[in-house]
Amino acid sequence: MNGNTINARIKEVRRIFCDGKNIIFAGKMQRNPNTVSNWVRDGYNVGKGVAKEIADIFQVNLGWLLTGEGEMLKEGPPSEGVFASSDQYPMVESYPIPVYNLDAVAGMNTPNAVVDMPTYIDRWIQFPGARKGDIAFPVSNDSMIPRYLPGSLLQVRKVELWQEYFGYGNNFVLFLTDGRRILKEIQRSEEDPKTQVLCVSCNTKYPPEELPKSLIREVYKVIKSLSDEGF
Repeated sequence: MNGNTINARIKEVRRIFCDGKNIIFAGKMQRNPNTVSNWVRDGYNVGKGVAKEIADIFQVNLGWLLTGEGEMLKEGPPSEGVFASSDQYPMVESYPIPVYNLDAVAGMNTPNAVVDMPTYIDRWIQFPGARKGDIAFPVSNDSMIPRYLPGSLLQVRKVELWQEYFGYGNNFVLFLTDGRRILKEIQRSEEDPKTQVLCVSCNTKYPPEELPKSLIREVYKVIKSLSDEGF
């Protein structure tokens, strides 16, 4: 690759800030990995808008990125989107996870906003402490406020053996057999703990409801949430 091209300089940014890994670079940029892999392909036309995004996120000089002239790094601390390795700016472990075109409804009887549509990855996002296999999607409805605000993004992790051990008292997204996806704190059923679970809302205007386990198809534990105000 020609070292004097913008593609080569983007590859250098990826090498320094993302350990050379395209999936991490895509997560920091919140873009599809296939899209960002094009940016490092010699001869690919990278627009100035994309270059400015890269410069802002990784705190490199836009002039250097566009022309190769001057210093690579800006002076001062890195931006919030970059995890530096110095003592002053400690490394934060993170992993890019896919954000799906789904929603988790906080209300038991509220229909999901996304129904009868193909599932696809809308974008990628960094969640500190995320693991491979974690996924994310937004919250709709207000029954879990103030813990989870409508529009918040949930990082969730699939619970494989939920039939054997549910982990009562935690927050889960339940994928139901009728197609609904509900977000609730799950507690032990007061009526029949063998066949039901108790779904509890944070918003006190929504009373707890018993849910038959037979209606549950998949279970995802909520690990973190990201709102407009951050984690």
